[in-house]
Amino acid sequence: MIPAQSTLTLQPSLDLWLKQGEQVAVKWETFEFHWERVGAMCDFSSNTSTADCNICNYCLNPSARNEPPCFGKTLENDFSTPFDLVMHEGFIPTLEPKTVLSIPSPQMPDGCRGRSTPIAFQPETSATYQITIPETYSGVANSALNVAAETKIHVVKDDLTQTAAYRLKRETVDGTHYWTWEDPGDSNRWQENFSPNLRVTDVQILKGRCEPDPASGKQCAIPDNVEVVAPSRLFFLPNFRANNPDTVSGYFGEAQHRCYADLSAANGFYFNLRACRERFETNPPINEKFATPTYESTPERPLEKLTWLVEFNPNEGGDVDLNTNCVVNPPNPLVGCEVPGENEELIIQFIIKAI
Repeated sequence: MIPAQSTLTLQPSLDLWLKQGEQVAVKWETFEFHWERVGAMCDFSSNTSTADCNICNYCLNPSARNEPPCFGKTLENDFSTPFDLVMHEGFIPTLEPKTVLSIPSPQMPDGCRGRSTPIAFQPETSATYQITIPETYSGVANSALNVAAETKIHVVKDDLTQTAAYRLKRETVDGTHYWTWEDPGDSNRWQENFSPNLRVTDVQILKGRCEPDPASGKQCAIPDNVEVVAPSRLFFLPNFRANNPDTVSGYFGEAQHRCYADLSAANGFYFNLRACRERFETNPPINEKFATPTYESTPERPLEKLTWLVEFNPNEGGDVDLNTNCVVNPPNPLVGCEVPGENEELIIQFIIKAI
């Protein structure tokens, strides 16, 4: 599913974050009916028809001829039961989900690649959304087994912010220890993606262990005993793995994709992307940065996955223990600053706002 009103070609993703009021277009690669000869055992994963196992792909506008693979069956005349798009509020599956949209069978090919009249709906709230296959076609009475597609959608309201948090991992680049995060999806589909009408306003780094939370639909739920920590510097580098797998300092445009911590900020919000400190000095250049957790939005780079790298340089105020008396006065020796240990568990939390 993708934002229907987006002017960008977003990377496809399993789950979505949207601004309230946006529509979502429902898309699929194929829309198929499978026919199995009585007594045959078919494996349709190859999507190749055989004499006993036929696949009719209605995305290809098959004719109504009587021979295989469609046996004369048309969506207009032979399949009257609609497909339902349903939602499970609160992300927890329920026995009776709410129907959001009923899609007549003849309209289903509109979701195929290249069609100009997409099937769209407007999510009213954050929830798990599913497209279900009617029992008439599947022959299965259990609705839980008739789910053809599923996505979690987080809706961000205009007057509120939301948080998205993820577990960081330790990584050494250029001989420097960083704590890094990037969306775990592959080149074909990311785990999550964000509407171009959303922005990261602040980034907070926390110490603690997080786990997925089914009730919130999030990959990382912030534990109660979490602690705020003070990194020294933050990078957000587009397409870092593809072009610069072994270097940060040699990354082209690195200076435009970093923020230094504002150690005077309240409540641990040391990285304000609306006022990003581009150098470590008393009166640094300050500029606004435009990004979602997954891609840079100004300039528009929606297909280039961001890698976030967090650095704790004690000479620049990096400190994992805010209870210590960390004093930084270059070039004099630092006092009290502590860097995370090798097995430290850290979390990156994004504050997200609709624009």
